[in-house]
Amino acid sequence: MTSTRLTLILLLLASPVCEATVWTNWTTYSVGSPGTASGSLNGIAVQYIGEVTATATRVDGSSRIWSPDSTWIGGPVTSSPSIIGDAISLQGGYRGINVVTFSAPVLDPTLAVWSLGRTVASGGYLVTSSFLFDSPPSLNATGPSADYGLGVIAISGLRLDGAEGNATITFPGEHSSLSWTQGEPEYYYAFTVGAGGAIPEPGSLALVLIGIAAFALHYTRRAYG
Repeated sequence: MTSTRLTLILLLLASPVCEATVWTNWTTYSVGSPGTASGSLNGIAVQYIGEVTATATRVDGSSRIWSPDSTWIGGPVTSSPSIIGDAISLQGGYRGINVVTFSAPVLDPTLAVWSLGRTVASGGYLVTSSFLFDSPPSLNATGPSADYGLGVIAISGLRLDGAEGNATITFPGEHSSLSWTQGEPEYYYAFTVGAGGAIPEPGSLALVLIGIAAFALHYTRRAYG
C-alpha cells in the first residue's frame, strides 16, 4: 500500500462519524425536589438530579407529547424524541440546580423542551417560564405541540424563555454535564436529552493510528534509502 493511500484511509477514519440524533432511554425516576432519573444515551449512562414531577414523566416509551415530529427536527437534530417516547416533567418551583450528568463526554448534547411556560385562557395572556443554563445553547427547531399549539420561545445568552414554547436546543462542544436553574413556576413542562452528529471517539483513535503510520513510513524510508 502506498503512503498516499494509507494516509487517505487514516484521514477518513479521523473524520467525525455522523449519525442520526439519538435520545435518552430513561428507565427509572423518583418524584421530588430534588428527584432523580436515570437512563442511557447511545451506550452512555445518563443521571439527572433536580425537580421531577409525575404529571408528564414517562420512562416506558408511552409519552405522546413529542408531536408533531417536525417541531423538534432542525439544524443538526435529525429525529424527534418521539422515537423513544420518554420525558421528565418539571413545574418550575424548585430553587436548586438541576443537573444532567453523562458517564462519558457527549459531543453537542441536545435538550428537547416541551410546553415551557403557559397561556392563561381566560385572559389570553402568556406566563413565561425559563431555564438559566451553565453553558450557552443554540436554537435548532421550534413549533407547535399537538397538545397546546404554537407558543413563544427564545434564547438570550444563557437563558431560555418560553410561553407554551417547544424547542430543541444544542450545547456546542463536549460536555460531561448540563445544569440549569428555573424561573417562574407553572403547571408543568417537560424535557429529554439527546445527542447526534459528530462522535469524537473514532477520530481520536484514528489520530493515534496516523501517528503510528507516520512513524512507520518514516522508518521504512530511512531503512530503504
